[in-house]
Amino acid sequence: NWEPVGDFSPGWGFAFVSPQKGFHVDGSRLMMTTDGGVSWKDHYVCHAKVEVDGLPHEEDCSLQAVTFPTPTIGYAVSSEVSDKSSVVVKTTDGGDTWNVAAFIPQSTALDRSLGFSDQSTVFLKTYQGKLMGTSDGSKTWHGVAASLPGGRPRIQFANPTGWIIEGK
Repeated sequence: NWEPVGDFSPGWGFAFVSPQKGFHVDGSRLMMTTDGGVSWKDHYVCHAKVEVDGLPHEEDCSLQAVTFPTPTIGYAVSSEVSDKSSVVVKTTDGGDTWNVAAFIPQSTALDRSLGFSDQSTVFLKTYQGKLMGTSDGSKTWHGVAASLPGGRPRIQFANPTGWIIEGK
């Protein structure tokens, strides 16, 4: 039996690291619950330094997806910021703290389009129709050759085998 326990913005990405502790994206905010989803609180605001036309400035990033390959390591990714990149934020302590880990150039992340095969190998489907990947925990990102479905796919892995499931 399914039982409603709380409310949050439907359609946005979410992930739980335990039966009680979870996260969901809501614009630039990453919300956290520690009571199994009964209540949600602001936990992190995505804010990044970007450079446009040689001028550095700070701006909020609109988060699109969040995922946790392990109970301690998690990633969230934004839509495009003003320098035409997506911002990747990462936690290594179960979501207690988050930091900007990387920028993926010329990429706009889609909601629910972040998947992993292990704690260092993460994949992202972009609005531009590209599949991007990292195998070093988000230090570097590269294009991955793949035939991708349209729409808003969900990326899922079971051990090293992955699927991209079309969603609309």
